[in-house]
Amino acid sequence: MSKRLSMMVVCALSLAVLALGAVGCNKKSGPAAPSQGNPTPTPFQGPTNPSFETAFDGVSGWLTLYNGSGGSYAAGRVSGTSFMPTSGSWYLSMCAAGTNNWYSSASGAYQDNVDFSRSTTLVFDYQAASAGNVDAEMLFTSSGTVTLWGISSTGTPINTQALDVSVALPSLPNPGKLTLQAHSTGGAGSSICLFIDHIRVN
Repeated sequence: MSKRLSMMVVCALSLAVLALGAVGCNKKSGPAAPSQGNPTPTPFQGPTNPSFETAFDGVSGWLTLYNGSGGSYAAGRVSGTSFMPTSGSWYLSMCAAGTNNWYSSASGAYQDNVDFSRSTTLVFDYQAASAGNVDAEMLFTSSGTVTLWGISSTGTPINTQALDVSVALPSLPNPGKLTLQAHSTGGAGSSICLFIDHIRVN
């Protein structure tokens, strides 16, 4: 009788050990914590060299689109100590005058592979002076061309200095070309100078 009881006790203890082991295994084999992985890095937003501190050499990002009428009308970076520049020592100068021929009456610069996919606003400073019929624009070209900002006049002179101009950006999921340009549209007697600096995004 005692031998049989001893065997029953041993069996009960063995079952208890097996049960505890099963519970322990179940705990260990529960759902694994989700893997965080490597988060996708946010692409750089907006143009590089946003205050034009580096020369237009193709490495800085900016390139001349049109040379205007040449000489003082050629688009390029300029140093100054007046209203411009508003950040750093340089700013973008674009002046155009003269005939209705686009390539001799327009001045501009552009940068490829600009990414606005995580941005909602474009902010910049500018100064503009004009006579006659003129316009100036910021364009973004990816699957199509979108006008981000512009000014124009059909004769009333423009004489503007503006800081922290904020432009709401549409959805721009893919990188593209950012173009800044000024254009004399009225022939002889029309002219415009547009200065831009400190481009940034939010």
